[in-house]
Formats: sequence, C-alpha cells, structure tokens
Amino acid sequence: MFKKVVEVPLSVDPVVGRGKTLLEIQKHLQDDVSRVIGIYGMGGVGKTTILKKINNDLATAGQHGFDVVIFVTISKNPDVSLIQREIGDRLGLTLPAGNDQGTRRVQCLYQALSEKKFLLLLDDVWEKLDFESIGIPIPAGSPKGGKVVIATRSKQVCVDMEARKGVEVSVLNETESWNLFCSNLHPDVPLTSDPVVEDLVRVVVRKCGGLPLALVIVARAMSNANEHEWRRAATKLRESQNTTQDVLSIIKFSIDSLKDDFTRECLLYCALFPEDYSIKIDQLIEYWLGEGFLDNSRTDSSTLRSALGDGHSIIRTLKNACLLEEGDVKDKHVKMHDMVRETALWLTGNDFDWRNRFIVCEGDEFERISQLHEWESARRISLMRQEVVELPSPVSECPNLLTLLVAAKPLGSRQEPVVVPPTMFAPMSVLRVLDLSRTNIMEIPREVGLLSELRYLNLSWTKIRALPEELGRLLKLRHLGLWGTIELQHIPREAIVSLTRLQRLFLYRSGYSVSFSNDVSSGISWGDLNSNLRRLEEFSVDIHNTPSLDLLAASSRLAMCIKGLRLVGISDLSSSLLSSALEQLVNMEWLSIEDCHQLEVLKITGGRSKLRNLTYLGLTRLRQLSNVIVEGEPFKRSYLFPRIDHLELNGCDRLKDVVWLRQLPFLEKLLLWSCKEVKVLLPPLQAAAGSSSTSFLPKLKYMALVNLPAFMLISNESLVVPSFELLWVSRCPFLRKLPFTDKRNCEKIREIFGSQEWWDSLEWEGDNGESTIVDPAANQVTTSLFRSTLHEVFREIASSSSPAEVDDACRRKFLA
Repeated sequence: MFKKVVEVPLSVDPVVGRGKTLLEIQKHLQDDVSRVIGIYGMGGVGKTTILKKINNDLATAGQHGFDVVIFVTISKNPDVSLIQREIGDRLGLTLPAGNDQGTRRVQCLYQALSEKKFLLLLDDVWEKLDFESIGIPIPAGSPKGGKVVIATRSKQVCVDMEARKGVEVSVLNETESWNLFCSNLHPDVPLTSDPVVEDLVRVVVRKCGGLPLALVIVARAMSNANEHEWRRAATKLRESQNTTQDVLSIIKFSIDSLKDDFTRECLLYCALFPEDYSIKIDQLIEYWLGEGFLDNSRTDSSTLRSALGDGHSIIRTLKNACLLEEGDVKDKHVKMHDMVRETALWLTGNDFDWRNRFIVCEGDEFERISQLHEWESARRISLMRQEVVELPSPVSECPNLLTLLVAAKPLGSRQEPVVVPPTMFAPMSVLRVLDLSRTNIMEIPREVGLLSELRYLNLSWTKIRALPEELGRLLKLRHLGLWGTIELQHIPREAIVSLTRLQRLFLYRSGYSVSFSNDVSSGISWGDLNSNLRRLEEFSVDIHNTPSLDLLAASSRLAMCIKGLRLVGISDLSSSLLSSALEQLVNMEWLSIEDCHQLEVLKITGGRSKLRNLTYLGLTRLRQLSNVIVEGEPFKRSYLFPRIDHLELNGCDRLKDVVWLRQLPFLEKLLLWSCKEVKVLLPPLQAAAGSSSTSFLPKLKYMALVNLPAFMLISNESLVVPSFELLWVSRCPFLRKLPFTDKRNCEKIREIFGSQEWWDSLEWEGDNGESTIVDPAANQVTTSLFRSTLHEVFREIASSSSPAEVDDACRRKFLA
C-alpha cells in the first residue's frame, strides 16, 4: 500500500550547471552493477536539490524500472526508529513501536524491501549508516536489484558505505554562477545599462564562491538594491574560500539584510525545531505570538486575526528570501535548509550575543543539556524529539529564558509518565512560551502559577486529569491548548475566569465538558466564558448536551469565536436546533457531529454569510440521518461552501443522497464509510438539450469508499477530477465500474487500493475494442491502454488483513 514515487518540494532551480552530474547519476541508476551510489560535496553546493530533482523526475517519468522510490532525510543525529518509520510509511507498513521492538522493525522492513526493486534516496548523511540495523537489504541482500543513493558532505562516508561510485558535486563556474544569481534578481536591476552596478554585482557573485545556496540567498537579499547597497555588500562579504565558516558568513549577510530585528528573530526561532523538520506554519506563528514578535504595539494590529496575517507575511518574506523553503505540505509547512539552520545556531551560540543563546537538544544530548548550569544563560531551549522521563529542576535563576519546548519522541517509544518537578518553574520568572504537548505528563504542579509572564501554554495530547487552580494566576496568558486531553475531567473555575487576556482556548476532543450550570462547584460554565473571557477570539470545544448548544448559540460573542465544534452523543439533538445554532457560527472551520442518534435531517446554510470558513465536515454514526440539505445565497459560480476540503461520512445508515458534494469545489479528501444505503456518489443532473452532463471536482485528490454494501457507482457522468491521486475501495461488492473516462483524470493517479478479487471483477467500457478515452492531442486512446495504465497503480489490500486492520490503515493514510 504505497505510492511508487512521492514528489518532494523543490524550492530552487536545479538545472543550472548540473546537467552532467545528473546524467552521471542516472547512468548508475540504470546499470546492473551499482548498488550504492554516493553524491558528495560541501554544504550548500546543491546535493539535496540534485537528490530531489532525481526523485521528482522519476515521479513524472511513468515507467522508470523501480517498484518504489523512497526519499528520506537522515540528518546529523540520525534516529534509526524514525528512519524506519519513514521507510515503513512509504511501503504502507505499520511497524511495531517501542524500544523493545527494534528487531521486529528490522525484520519487517528487510522482508518488504527484499520483495521489491527499490530506490532509496538518503539525504544529509553525516556518517556511516549500518544498513542491516535499519532493515535495508543492501548491498548484498537485494534479490530484486535495489539501489541506494546517499548525499553527504564527506567523500569518506561514500567509501565507508561501500559506494561503488562517488559523484562529486562541485561549485559552479563563473558563468553558471552569474546565470543563477541573475535569475534570482529583480528584473529592474540595471545590469546592462549601468556598468558600475554590473561590476559591483560581479564582485558579489565571486564572493559567493560558486555555491548555489549562497548565490540564491544573496541574490534574493539584494534583489532591489541600489548602487550604494551593492557597494556595501561587496565590501562586507569576504572572499569565500569554500569553507563551512565562509558559507555561514554569507548566509549571515542575508539574515542581516532582512528588513528588521523582528523578522530576524522570527527566522532564528525556526532553528529550535529539529534538523530537516517540516514545521507547521500555524504552530510557528503561535510561538511567535507567544514570544511577542507580533505584538499589537509594534504592528498596530487590533485583533488576533490581523496579527496572524502579519505572521503569514513574515513567512512569505522569509520564503522569498530563500531562508525558508516549502515543507512537506504545500503552503502549510516550511523547512529550514540545514546550512541556514546551522547559521542560525551559530548566531545564537556562544560566539555571538550571549543574551540570545539557544540550547537545542539533538540526538542523545539530553543528559548533557539537562545539566542545570547550561540553562542559566539560555534564552530559548528546545528538547523536541527527546526521551524525557523527568524534566530538570533548575536550582538557580534562568533570568533570560523565554521559550521552553518539550515534545515526545516519535513512535511512542516511552510509555512511562513524564514527571514535572514542582520546583521546575520557580526560576523561570520571564518564561513566555511553554509547550509540553504530546508527552505523557499526567499532572501539572501548582507552581505553574509562578510563571507570571507566560503567554503561551500548550498541554495538548497529554494525560493530565485536572488543571490546578493556580493556573488562574497567569494573567498574561493568551493561548491555552488542551486539544486531545481525553483524560481531563476537572478544570476549577478559578483556573480560567481570571485569564482575561486569553485569546485562544482549545478544548476540542478533550474529556472536559463545559458546564451549562452556574454552580461554582461544577467548574467553568458557559456564563463564565461569556462574562470573563472578553478578549477570546478563537475557541474550540466539545458539546454533549442541548442546553450547552443553546447557550453557545445565544451568545453572539462566543458563537463568533468558535473555530472548531464537536457535537457528541446528544440524544435529543433536533434538526431545527442544530440548524439554528449553526447559522450563528459564521467563523467555524471544523465541524464534527458524532453519535447523535435521533438526528434525521441536517440542514446547513452556506454562501456569503453562513459557514463561509468551514474546511472540515465530519458526520459519524448518525444512525437516523436520512437527508442533508444545503442551501443559502451562493458565491460566484453557485458554490455554497467554497473552503471545505475534507469531508468524512461514517456510519450514516439511512443516508442515501450525497449529491450536495457538487457544492464543494475545493474538496480534496472524501471518506465514505459504512453508509448502508448509499448507491451512487454523484447521480446525474438534468442536462440541457444537446449538452453532456459532467461532474466537476477540480481539487479532489483522495477518495476512500469503505464498507458500502449497496454502493454501485461513483458517477455515471463524465467525472472530471484533474487533481485525483488516490482511490481506496474496500468491501464494496457491487462497485463494478470506475468513472475515469477522460485521460486527464489519469495523469496524476498514483494509487488505487482494493482487493485483487474486486479489481478482477471490474467492468471496462469498450472491451469490444472501441475507444473510450478521447485525447484532444492524439485523437483517441484505446480501452486496453487505459486499463493497463490504471493497472500500473493498482495496489492489492492484503487478503490476510481483518476488516478492522484495513479500515485503520485507510484512516491513517487519509488523515496523515
């Protein structure tokens, strides 16, 4: 259950000066001798870009000879379990978790890879990797002819890893450097009309030493420079001797060229994340807000929303400067090039301003970094991806510490509770950002109330059962994250009502239920939230009863704040009450309705004024739901819900009609589960005389059809889904046809999952030899070619898997 190749984001032009290098690597990929191929060269010379170029070229090549191509970033401090998980995910494997399961993970990977002709692209390798300890059958044990390409700064690593051929990536020559540099300048730079400026630019280009990363970053920094600024840059940039320190100095110049200190601080903050980490933009901006980088006093922002806009503007500035690049999810994640991160850590180390010192725990450094004297001079500390059982307890002041980030190690390798010492917080008098999310913390000590400057507190996905009353002393707190705290049962009223500066409160998928009673002993109530949290702008919550839903709808202020709402187990939820409440929640982005067994009709009003921001809709186990009605004043092109990109319908036994999908032009993910009476996904509409009927879902990428006993047809119209990539079909015994009767729908399809029995039972139009797909360029494509094209991307769901295992695998893949 995997894609043959997954494209990876590529932020710089890989072509300039790299044609011969790419041809040499491709030659070794095609021969029958080379099993391990090494690419080596100094940092910033373009090894990662070349490796990504190889990966993406294979993704678009169609037939390339490999069963699967897997791109993995290793980094300076490799984590074997994380490497195994990334490879396993690409193979569709669920590897056993835990430190005691290492042998089983190795066996699973070794067996799976031995059965395939694989290409493994390993980026950022710093030292010899033991293939056997990971589960990679190379160089001797790959009967299908698997290959590994490694990218490293050291030629010796290529030798140590038995690379038959090492391909050096050298710096660009003068002409190549000039072309790459100029392609990243603003077109108004007078290179041809002003010989003085041209001479200065050539000096700057030479001082970049032929390094693509340096050339691009400096060009972006100088894109709109005048003659004076070019002269200053030529003086400031020392001649590069192609050493790591010189590269760092060049990148430092670009960082220094950013427009203000706040933008520089925002960039440096990214170095707190692990190397090669795909950073969620929303999470990063939340940290910036907590630190005060986006304070209203600086930006004249009057609301949280405008401050968030400022944050996204800074992200764009840093991406345009090539100091940040696209992350794993386009427009939602960013990454920091390892050389840019190395520069940021250099600038925040002991060599520069001691007042801005970062401590970033990497690899197995926790024991050293937990030494208390290390914390005394730190301004920001990151313990992300560490196996933390007990947090340190400083005995002396940490007078500069503003941020402390702690996060669990992947794979859930530790199950022991994480202990927060009661004395930990006392020395942290100026701490502003504290993230303890996704750890096994079960209790927050009362001393958290000593963090008087704290603005951001994230306890999401922890095992806490209660919040201490002393939390109410955090009078400057603006963000309180309690996502997924399913064991949380008690929040004393005193912990919340005094947090008058709180702007964000997230209780989505929490075990805590806000009380509809004003009884103080019942904890926080809707009345408390409405009366005391006057600055609240974003609020996500679960509701379990109709009185609470009534109170939410009756408070126009709280209703405007709702970002996420989960209605769970409301036995007396009526269609009229739900419709009335939803009309008030105009800013809501996520809506999930679960186990409300009396709900028969769901009426949703969309359009210009209602639910205009909704991106996710989930309807789960609504056993009596028979109809969904969508209405409202439409936007342009008659769309009522222009932002919904994820729809999940699960266990709606009486639901028959889902034709309202046509109102979701930006739908990307569609999951249809266990809906017993749904027969057709998109039934035909009445077409005008002489015209053909077409279903158009331009953004749809992923569709899962699981356990649909009556389901017969996706669409009997011409279904136009030009972005479509993945189809998962399981336990749909009457689905016999696929609607991809237009070649444009096949261009991006990477996977079709199903049982072999289902695949063999499919009926193909035109099996009598007539053409079924029309290609405007080539006139026609035969049915047999169409069928073989789809067969190339068919993946069999293991017949030995139970239905529950199949469902779980599908859900993980779609929700990733």
